[in-house]
Formats: sequence, C-alpha cells, structure tokens
Amino acid sequence: MSTACDRGGNGVHGESAVSRKPIPRAFAILTAIGESGGSDTLSGISNSTRLPKSTVHRLLAEMQNCGLVERAGHHYSHGSALARVGKVEAGVGVQRLRRGVLPYLIDVQRRTGYFVGIGVARGSRVHFVQTIYDYDHCPLVEQIENDSQLTISAAGKVLMAYDPGLVARLSIRDGHLECAGPEADLEAWMGLELEGIRRRQIYFNLDGPGLLAAAAVPVFDVAGVMVAALSFGALRKRFDSREAHSSLLAARIVAHRILRSDL
Repeated sequence: MSTACDRGGNGVHGESAVSRKPIPRAFAILTAIGESGGSDTLSGISNSTRLPKSTVHRLLAEMQNCGLVERAGHHYSHGSALARVGKVEAGVGVQRLRRGVLPYLIDVQRRTGYFVGIGVARGSRVHFVQTIYDYDHCPLVEQIENDSQLTISAAGKVLMAYDPGLVARLSIRDGHLECAGPEADLEAWMGLELEGIRRRQIYFNLDGPGLLAAAAVPVFDVAGVMVAALSFGALRKRFDSREAHSSLLAARIVAHRILRSDL
C-alpha cells in the first residue's frame, strides 16, 4: 500500500519533496555519517538529516544489505561498497583538491614556515601527492616523503581513522608496519586513539620521526568520504600547536569549498 510520501503528497515531520525521494535521503544519510566523524547513531543521523527515525532505520537496513553502511552496536559507519566506489574517484578528487588548494597552502607555508603536505594511503605508508617546505626542512623531506609509516605519522593516523578497510589490512610485526590479511587486529591495538581522532577530527603528533612535530586533519568530499589528509609540520622547536590547529582548520574549510563546489 502506497503512502503519501510514496505518492509525492504531503509528508510528515516537515520533509521536503526532495527528502522523500530514496536516493537523496540515502545520500543525506551517508553525508551525515561522514560529517559526524565517520560513525553515528540512529538518533544522531535522524537529527542531522531531519528525517524520521523510522525512515532512517528502514533506509539504513537497505543500505546495509548492499554494503553502503556497516553497523557496530548502536553506531553506523560507511560500508565497504562505498569505499570501493570511492577509490574509483579518489585519484580525481585528490588531484582536484591538490590543484585547487595549492595556492592557499603556499601562502600558509610562507606565513608559518611549516612543512605542508597532502597525504593519501599507499600500502603501509603515507604517500604525499604534494609537499611544500623551506630550506630548514630539507634534511627531513626525504624521510617525510619516502618513509612516513601510517602508524607513526600524523597524516597516517588520520587516514587510518577514517578507513576501516585500511586498518584491517595492516598489522604490527617486529615493531614495523606491514601489509597483512583481514585477521590483523590493529583496530583493537589502537582503537581508542583512532576513535579520538574521529571525534576531534584532528591529530597532533608532537613526537614524530626525527625532529619533526606535526598535526593533520581529514578532508571530505561532498558525500562525506575522506579524500586525503592535510598535514602541517615543523621542527619541534618551531612548532606551535595553536597556530597549527587554526591554520589546519582554515585550510580544511578552503579544501571543502573546492571539493564541494560545482565542477
């Protein structure tokens, strides 16, 4: 039996005509999960989307069946199917981000003197698709660009926090990070830390490799899927956590504006 919502008539709870369509509603749910930090409850999603709990619950069940969302207890997160779709567009999104935000990041680097990078995960390490730095950081650049392990770098931990599939493929062996099968229980090893990163949407690593201190934030596309990590770092004696925090948040606003604008 069709309902008023199905027929396009007057709905309830103030839903607009657009919100009564299944695809926009599913898209709104995915966006809400992403903007919540990667995991949200039924009530939280309902409040964010302004959809009735019954509608959200039904859509979440259907989205679980096709792998768009996953459930752990009372919390929902993006599913493996969405991650696979996201990887197809990831390269395009990263390059669009890099080209659009580069002039702003150059200005930030000149103002702060910090090392600035845009990082994505590649195997067990962070691959920086863009780095900007000054002469003082030259001795550290090779290490930063070529040997930034996911578990010990600011950008790496942010990338891990928002990619459950990535975490499942990694394990700790003899103190080094290596690719492993899905049996690896890295989430249990550093689960609380990754949960904290998702909640705060920023990570500070004041005891990074060598003499470097760094901070990183995730950057999301319009669907709430993480595209890359923005990372600012400096020699420890020059690193100011407050300045890094405010500069990163401002840079992320610019990045989101670029990724969410019309092509």
